[in-house]
Amino acid sequence: MNMTKIRFSILRCWQCTSRFIHYSKVLQREHGTKKQEKTLEKLFIVVNQFLSELDVDYWIADGTLLGYYRDHRIIPNDYDVDFGLHEKEFSKVWQARKKLPPGFAMYDTSFRHRGPKLYICYQSLDVDLYFYEEKNESLRSYVISTNPREMAAFPKDFIYPIQQAIFYGQPTYIPNQTEQYLRHYYHYLGRNAVQDKKSGYWYPQSPKKQ
Repeated sequence: MNMTKIRFSILRCWQCTSRFIHYSKVLQREHGTKKQEKTLEKLFIVVNQFLSELDVDYWIADGTLLGYYRDHRIIPNDYDVDFGLHEKEFSKVWQARKKLPPGFAMYDTSFRHRGPKLYICYQSLDVDLYFYEEKNESLRSYVISTNPREMAAFPKDFIYPIQQAIFYGQPTYIPNQTEQYLRHYYHYLGRNAVQDKKSGYWYPQSPKKQ
């Protein structure tokens, strides 16, 4: 076998190996994403049932609501589930934390914010429970965030009266004016969105950057 054929064989072997490694990483990433989405789905179902049985005012919020609005599923690559609740429900939810199934743990992080804030952890993924202050017919999250948009007040009727909905086959609740609430929270709701780091709002991606 001459040197040209040897070099060609080595190149082919390297190409096949590189391609195998590439596709292995793709499959691992896809498997990880699907596994994470299934875990988040379980988190949603368990915590949604937990809140429903407590008979509290709650609704799907933030990124979870955006996934519901777009595709009726959790956004791929999302890392948590979000619910909103009226501030009056905090004590009731916190005191019922031991009713969660084994493996689910609730934590109080209110000390990091202006007021009540809880999250529930399961298999290293979280459900955020955001509580809203009601004042002068407006609602405002108690969360303290680096994104100003997350702390902005909005009209109470964006949320109330909350509306019944079905998500992952489960009865749940969404805001009264889902799209208006999402536009308040994100601005732009399309998939080709980029985030303004200063304000935290999302805007259409420039055609030159697509």
